[in-house]
Amino acid sequence: MEDKLIELLFPELLKGKKENKKVLLLITAGSIDVKEIFTILDRAKNVDYKYIKSEATKNVSALDCFYSLGEEVIGIENILNELEETDLIVLPTLTRNTLFKASMGFTDNDLLTALQFGLMQEKKIVSLDCSFNPKSQYFQYINIDKNENYNNYIYERQNQLKDLGVDFYNLLDFKNFFENFIKEEEKDNNLNQIINLLEKIVIEEQEKKAVVEVDKDEEESSEFLRGPITYSEVVNKKEVYLEDNAQLTDMAKDYINRNKTKVYRRK
Repeated sequence: MEDKLIELLFPELLKGKKENKKVLLLITAGSIDVKEIFTILDRAKNVDYKYIKSEATKNVSALDCFYSLGEEVIGIENILNELEETDLIVLPTLTRNTLFKASMGFTDNDLLTALQFGLMQEKKIVSLDCSFNPKSQYFQYINIDKNENYNNYIYERQNQLKDLGVDFYNLLDFKNFFENFIKEEEKDNNLNQIINLLEKIVIEEQEKKAVVEVDKDEEESSEFLRGPITYSEVVNKKEVYLEDNAQLTDMAKDYINRNKTKVYRRK
């Protein structure tokens, strides 16, 4: 009954096996709440990061922490290849300059090009507003939030990107969003562990079914193999005879399982 259950469940579970989530970071020259944003990203497990940075980031040393998360993607061909695998695009430090350019469809650098392609492919794209929102705590603190007309101009550009498919978060809301994103991945990882265990059980069961025990007194043949049994000793054989203490190498086991070779082991 247990064997039959495994045979029925294993193919279906295998379909649900997941790899690590792929996150592409588009890093512009914003510098607000960088430490906190990095901490949120760095704590994530089962996530593979890649990043694209704008030219202006070379003047912002605080952003260097992001580069430790993964590899940089450079060039249109590499960007397109990366987007095929990307599950989520994050703009952690979006500036007003990039916000304005993106809302008007500019693609004068790799980062804006990646964002445009991501939008056209309907990728999940999220941005923090810490480095451009005039009503953020930092900008209110330094008193550059007073011109409501200019503030509204910024929000209009933000709404244009929203309409195109970018979701915006403040720091706390992004933390909650990303933690939920990770929880989904952890569920996938738990499923992977179950699948890996079932793979091991299935292989062990296949090995057991392939072996027929033979009484010592019933067979006295020079065909019984001793010691470690290699691939070359089982290949092209329909039947293999093993001494009680003989061990099959992994390649020999794989060949026997795939070709349903009959194995006789002396008791």
